[in-house]
Amino acid sequence: MASHPVVTIRFANVEDAEGIARVHIAAWRAAYTGIMSDQQLAGLDHELLMRRWHHDLATGFADGAVLVAQSPQGTICGIASGGSPRDEVEPGTLELWMLNCHPSSWGRGVGTMLLAELERQLTDRGALDAYLWVAARNSRARHFYAREGWCDTGATRLEERFDPAITEVRYAKRIGISS
Repeated sequence: MASHPVVTIRFANVEDAEGIARVHIAAWRAAYTGIMSDQQLAGLDHELLMRRWHHDLATGFADGAVLVAQSPQGTICGIASGGSPRDEVEPGTLELWMLNCHPSSWGRGVGTMLLAELERQLTDRGALDAYLWVAARNSRARHFYAREGWCDTGATRLEERFDPAITEVRYAKRIGISS
């Protein structure tokens, strides 16, 4: 795994559940203000999210990888995950499920390090290509992915689990080398 004076990137474990939940909520509240409803953002439940992450990490992610960025002080400051696609895609394509960094880590290279390591992990799992969905109105994330070589495919979908529903844009990238 990657190490840098700012953070260490490693696989997540059950002891990381609290830190992952904290980062997840802080990132969403900062990134999705004006995109998701204030009520939905305020209602993000740390205890529930922590239990869900603990359960998911305890049972494992055979179909993917969950990575964390950890500061030298031991604080989780970012999370990335990806693996089996949730959409019908070409063989050799895996999905980046999530990438969130604590807002205090924005602009410090943490997201870039997490993304690079996750791309390596997906390639190790046989991916030639990867894709992700990002909120159409999340310009910060869209600029980040474009800067990291991900391309807007033009595909969109309406994510109705949010109220109001959020339009998402699909990005893709060639991450492996075909033989």
